[in-house]
Amino acid sequence: MTPSNEEVQCTVSGLSYFMFQMAKIFGIAPIKSEKNNNGYQISVSSTFCFINNTVITLFNVISVIGLIKDMILDSSESTRYSAGIRSLVWISELFGSIIIAGIAVYGGPTRTIEDIKIISRVQKTNRTNLLVGKLTIQCTDQLLYEELEKFYQYLTLNNVSYSPLGICTLSRCLIASIAGTVCTYLVIVFQFQVPDKGEY
Repeated sequence: MTPSNEEVQCTVSGLSYFMFQMAKIFGIAPIKSEKNNNGYQISVSSTFCFINNTVITLFNVISVIGLIKDMILDSSESTRYSAGIRSLVWISELFGSIIIAGIAVYGGPTRTIEDIKIISRVQKTNRTNLLVGKLTIQCTDQLLYEELEKFYQYLTLNNVSYSPLGICTLSRCLIASIAGTVCTYLVIVFQFQVPDKGEY
């Protein structure tokens, strides 16, 4: 899936920009960014979509070819386990990796476009809140002032936020917590790696 001709974009900074860049590095958010006064202008890049799709397609094809070759070989020459259940687990793990990587990369442009649209809507709502506040202060007509005041209160009390599937509200605190958890997990995984036979 490549993005449509209508370019969707938003401006992000700080942790949001960092998260988009990390997703770009891992191949699940094919974005391009340009620096502007308020941060970075983010949009979907057709070039990165093509590169990501090509790389994941090659990965999937090579994995399936390797699996087929491995199944054809004699069990003594095979890299997979010779026991039936271990072989099944190995094949399931391989297909799971192919499916997860495919979903992440092939669906990346669509998800990224939706994320950019949501961030853009939240930013527009916040700007509307500021503009209505300024208009309320400058208004001289009593009837218009009351209506603007009601609208301003509505906007203030009903904060717009990004809540994927209504499960949780995505905020800086949650993103920092997720990043800390991932780092802790990686440290533990690296500490418990099995050393080579020569290191005993």
